[in-house]
Amino acid sequence: MGDTYNRFYQYTFLNQLLLLMQGIREPIGTMKTWNALGRSVLKGSKAYQIVRPITIMKKNDEGEVEATFTRFKPVRCTFAYSQTTGAEPPPSEVPG
Repeated sequence: MGDTYNRFYQYTFLNQLLLLMQGIREPIGTMKTWNALGRSVLKGSKAYQIVRPITIMKKNDEGEVEATFTRFKPVRCTFAYSQTTGAEPPPSEVPG
């Protein structure tokens, strides 16, 4: 199980705290991540929430970008290892 952690996106400190508050103590990933590892999310599983940045571009009348703004939005898109089924992930190399 320890090598599984090396495959996943490194979430920000805020997202790590948010996941801990939701009771997550195992690897998490999006549905696309689990499918790439040969696992599928169990039917009826509830996704956990993280905060994602969203970039908004303000354009002028000519279609040129005047300014960009970054907003943060909570989204439910991650699933825990226990919410998936399938083959065990193959071992990964630990970075040196």
